Amino acid sequence: MLSGIGSGLVNPPLASTAVGVVPVQRSGMASGINNTCRQVGIALGIAVYGSLFTARLHSALGDRLADHPGLAAHTDRLAGAAHDGRAQAVLATLPDSDRAVVAQAIHAAFAAALDSLLVVSGVVAVIGAVCATLLVRSRDFVPAPAESSATPSHSVPEPA
Repeated sequence: MLSGIGSGLVNPPLASTAVGVVPVQRSGMASGINNTCRQVGIALGIAVYGSLFTARLHSALGDRLADHPGLAAHTDRLAGAAHDGRAQAVLATLPDSDRAVVAQAIHAAFAAALDSLLVVSGVVAVIGAVCATLLVRSRDFVPAPAESSATPSHSVPEPA
């Protein structure tokens, strides 16, 4: 919900800023570039955050299972199962004596990976806000053409 609210609050001003810094004749081009960059950013963000999450999940799970040599050998399989949502199926194949240890390790590793992901996201958001504050200047906006209320916009000028 928070992400949806944030998108709803950010996208309209972002689009108006993109078209507000170019002449009216180029507003379609600016809007297209804005939408393309947004889509590329989303795709790149998913790839980077997915890689970060996977790496941190694997690392944290390895750390949690380091004290259990018999289980540590299965870190790759367990991390893959946790990442893919198959943790319960893999836990069912383990001996009862190891099941609780592995389940707790998977939960802790998942939380650690998510925590890292949220911290990185917060840092990226703060950096983006600082850059926007410093780089978007009001003097860069193209002033809207002034229309006189006495002259209708559909009138044709008289030849000289």
